[in-house]
Amino acid sequence: MPRVFRGPFLISLYAVYESGVIEIANLFQAQKRIKFSIKEQKGNNFLNKAKKYYEQIINFQLCSDEETWKRIIIISKVRNAIAHANGRIEMLKPKAQENIKTWEIQNIGISSMSGFVVIEENFLRETLGLVSASLNDLVERYKQWDDHQKAQAGKPVPPEKTAGIGRPMRGT
Repeated sequence: MPRVFRGPFLISLYAVYESGVIEIANLFQAQKRIKFSIKEQKGNNFLNKAKKYYEQIINFQLCSDEETWKRIIIISKVRNAIAHANGRIEMLKPKAQENIKTWEIQNIGISSMSGFVVIEENFLRETLGLVSASLNDLVERYKQWDDHQKAQAGKPVPPEKTAGIGRPMRGT
C-alpha cells in the first residue's frame, strides 16, 4: 500500500523542483533580457536542458553541490519509472532496470517487490530535504546575484543583502 502513496509524493516533489528551476531561469531571462527561454533549450530530458541553459545561456550554476546533483538525477530517474511505467520494472528500459538493481544493492531507499519499484520512507524524507535545500540554495544565490546587479547599477540594496554574489561558475 505505501507504493500507492509514495510514488505520487515523489512525482510531486520532482514537479516542485522542476517548477522552481524554471521560475528562477525565467527571472534570469527577464533580468538579462535573454530571448531564449529554458523551455526552448534542447536536450534529452529536463535536467539535461536545465543544466545546459543555466551553464551556457545564463552563465550560472544550477546546483552548487555535485553530490546533490547526482541525487537529483536519481530522483528524476525514479520519478520517470513511476510516472511512465507505473513503477513496473519489466516495463522499464534495460538501463533503467539496471539502475533500480544498483540502487537496491546500494541500499539508498529504492528497492523492488513483486516486480514493482518500491520507494522507502527514508528515501522520501531525504528527497524532501534535498529538494528543499537545493531550491533554497538556488533562490539565495539568485537573490545575491540580483542584489549585486542592483548595487552595480547604483540602485539601493539593503545592507544585510550585500554579503556576496553567490558562487560563480568555474572560469568566470
